[in-house]
Amino acid sequence: MPSWSDIPLELAGLVLRLLSTYADRARFAAVCPQWRAAARQLPVPPPLPLLALPDGTLYSLPCTQPFRFPGCGFAGFNSACGGYLVFPQDDICFLVNPFSRATVTLPALSSVRLCPPNADLKNVPVEPSTSTWLHIKDKNLCFRKLLLCSPNLVAAFINHGVTGQILVCQPGGPSWSVRAYDKCKAFEDMAFHGGKLCAVSHEEDLFVVSISQDTTIGSPEVSRIGLAIKEDLFVMDRGH
Repeated sequence: MPSWSDIPLELAGLVLRLLSTYADRARFAAVCPQWRAAARQLPVPPPLPLLALPDGTLYSLPCTQPFRFPGCGFAGFNSACGGYLVFPQDDICFLVNPFSRATVTLPALSSVRLCPPNADLKNVPVEPSTSTWLHIKDKNLCFRKLLLCSPNLVAAFINHGVTGQILVCQPGGPSWSVRAYDKCKAFEDMAFHGGKLCAVSHEEDLFVVSISQDTTIGSPEVSRIGLAIKEDLFVMDRGH
């Protein structure tokens, strides 16, 4: 007797494309190993968002029925990062995928590589009133936002109060990387699109973050944060 696993990969792909929710795609992958492989290999549009509440309750939009994962408590997460929930713990942070239970551990905030490596507070080339990473690194820091850009790149806003810096690391890597002399800014949001990392400040300025690779250890680092659009220019244009 034919089984579901005998369905050709192309036909399974047509079925998968009709499933727009995270929950339905998880059920699809649970049918058999062949369908699970198809769910991983076939290109499909992104699913509809999964709504996660602080108590661990999940909603797979557009369904209105809440659900939980048996035997797993996801309460206490700080934010969401792609398909992962973000759990801060002391000065480290780890990501958990609620469906696959895959876990990604990020470096501790006490482990940060400086760019340049010999950066020192007495050599800060900015005005005395300006804060840099060297001014805030030993203070009470928090993860303002975390972004899983690719399997090899995580970017984060690390703040002290309302301002902070952009740090990057490799998932599972030993340390973060930061531009030590850059001025701390009140970053509000960031996105990774078309291979570029962009950030928006509280003043609505848009920055493009250039990522390079440390040639000695192969880990990512921020090579430049350039101002792409200044909000004041739009204010002036609207005034005319």
